[in-house]
Amino acid sequence: MNRSGGNIEGGESSRGRDVFRSFLKHRGAVVGLLILLLFIVSAVGAPWLAPHDPYDISAERLLAPSADHFFGTDPLGRDVFSRIIYGGRVSLQVGLVSVGIAALTGTMLGLIAGFVEGPLDNVIMRAMDILLAFPGILLAIVVVAVLGPSLTNLMIAIGIASIPMYTRLVRGSTLAAKQEEYILAARAQGMSDVRLILRHILPNIASPIIVLSTLGVASAILSAAALSFLGLGPRPPTAEWGSMLAASRNYIRRAWWLVAFPGTSITLCVLAINMIGDGLRDALDPQLD
Repeated sequence: MNRSGGNIEGGESSRGRDVFRSFLKHRGAVVGLLILLLFIVSAVGAPWLAPHDPYDISAERLLAPSADHFFGTDPLGRDVFSRIIYGGRVSLQVGLVSVGIAALTGTMLGLIAGFVEGPLDNVIMRAMDILLAFPGILLAIVVVAVLGPSLTNLMIAIGIASIPMYTRLVRGSTLAAKQEEYILAARAQGMSDVRLILRHILPNIASPIIVLSTLGVASAILSAAALSFLGLGPRPPTAEWGSMLAASRNYIRRAWWLVAFPGTSITLCVLAINMIGDGLRDALDPQLD
């Protein structure tokens, strides 16, 4: 038994190394990872990296980028560079938490639907069909409108809107995995359903879930920016990239930096995460090699 366990652990370790090497060969993914790490470091170290208080109102209004204010100032005299750094905290938090809500809930529902099948499968999938009948951003708007605009409700709304994607993916993967010989052999040995799911099915369908979750973070950041632009995000004066864009739309001609820097931050962050997702997909799916 120990030898078998060692072989399994060795195989998993070897598989992990192969995936890591394949990921590093994907230049776009490595560049995306470096860009994302820059955003993460700046977000975590915001209190030390921000040169000014992002909420400090001053008389230095609408100043162009300079040595004192790298990205200029906004109509209230607040430092845009500092607000960009703090805004990254909010955007990354929304992306991670909302994807966590969607991935955990969708994976659980997909496993139940795919493994149990029958009437329960029909109930779960019909509920997902109802959610899919609405565009994701529209469904998120409805949820925020019902719960009220706030950072917490924003994350919940985006998470709920993304649940059907994970449920459908996991259900399909579970249905396919159930037909594999190792699953049939485990059933023949009398393994319980819960143990069968956790030990055999879930680890073998994890790759597409990881890829979808990575790409889902980018989608969640875009959705959060869109909802904040519409006034359904965090309450002012919270620094958030989408709300910064919304507040600057009346100053596009007078102060280009108010639009350029938040918009560039959203673009770079989303692009970096998508590049990482592409690299993970190539590394985790041997059929694409």
